[in-house]
Order: sequence, then C-alpha cells, then structure tokens
Amino acid sequence: MDGLESREFDEETEKLLGLEDIESALEQLDTVADSDLRTDETRDADTARDVDLSRQEAATREADRDIELESESESPGS
Repeated sequence: MDGLESREFDEETEKLLGLEDIESALEQLDTVADSDLRTDETRDADTARDVDLSRQEAATREADRDIELESESESPGS
C-alpha cells in the first residue's frame, strides 16, 4: 500500500467494500432531503399566501358591509 493515507482505499478495495454504493446512496438521500425541504418551504409559502388571501377577502367583505350599511342609513325613508 504505497502512498495511501490512513482512511483512503484504492479503487478495487472500494468496490469490494461497496463504498461506491454507499456514496451513491448518500447522494440519493441528499437529493431526497433537498426535495423534501423544498416541498416544506413551498407548502409553508402556500399556507402564508392562503392566509393573506383569506384576510384580504375578510377585509373586502367588511368594507362592502360598511358601504351597504352607509347606503341604507343615507337612503330616504329609513
């Protein structure tokens, strides 16, 4: 074993130990974890957007109701 550091293996030894498979599996796990993280971030953003839309709709309904009440109080014969 000439020139190898204490934690290094030559290519043949890595294949025999299955280290290439482990590295590939870890890369796949990282990809899945990144995808899950993006999914969580997207879901959080969607939830925040939905909450904002609900608040805007509620504010619009309240403003419409206020306008309707003003119109009723200003109409003759009330």
